[in-house]
Amino acid sequence: MHAIGQTVRDNLTAEVLDAFPIRLNDNIYFCGFASEHTYGAASYLIQRDEGNILVDVPRFFSRLVRNIERLGGISRIFLTHRDDIAGHEDWARHFGCRRIMHTLDHPPSTIEMIIEGENQLYLADDLIAIPTPGHTRGSMCLLHKQTLFSGDHLAGTQPGQQAELLSFRDACWYSWAEVKRSNQRLLDYDFSRVLPGHGYRFEAAGADAARAALRRLIGRMDS
Repeated sequence: MHAIGQTVRDNLTAEVLDAFPIRLNDNIYFCGFASEHTYGAASYLIQRDEGNILVDVPRFFSRLVRNIERLGGISRIFLTHRDDIAGHEDWARHFGCRRIMHTLDHPPSTIEMIIEGENQLYLADDLIAIPTPGHTRGSMCLLHKQTLFSGDHLAGTQPGQQAELLSFRDACWYSWAEVKRSNQRLLDYDFSRVLPGHGYRFEAAGADAARAALRRLIGRMDS
């Protein structure tokens, strides 16, 4: 089986399996191999000279592991929230990397770096951890240049529709009012692309266009 909910086995070729992680742009890759234990959440790899970052975790699949090794391995794992952490132990053990998670999502004792409070934290010059409580108490986004890795906080509309941003009221486990407040705080940041854990990706012509889409979302949240 190669997809969540799939009941008929695909005979996927080695060429297909070896395609992952798939490059989305210059240094960002989509990992694929979503785990049923993370509800099929997407995970991403940021390739950096200073050390690669895995955002949330896919299944620990040997071909994927080897291909990530060829891209330079993993130095840190950024866990956006408690729903999407299953399997983090295997990745951390194999690559000897540190894991990052917010304390309000009650991280396992093995997590090396615990973030507290709601203030942003620079993990590097090009990496900002942004607490965005709402979906869960400890949800966080990660901003890398113009890309926001949003976990379950934000996603885009499906292809073919006008590009808009969405938050998921029917999958809000903590506070819809806090989701809205977190979206208001995100207006202070420049990004043009959103890569979510669930849902569709979002891309705007620039940061101003993305900020306008975020304002429209905020305006719809009370309706």
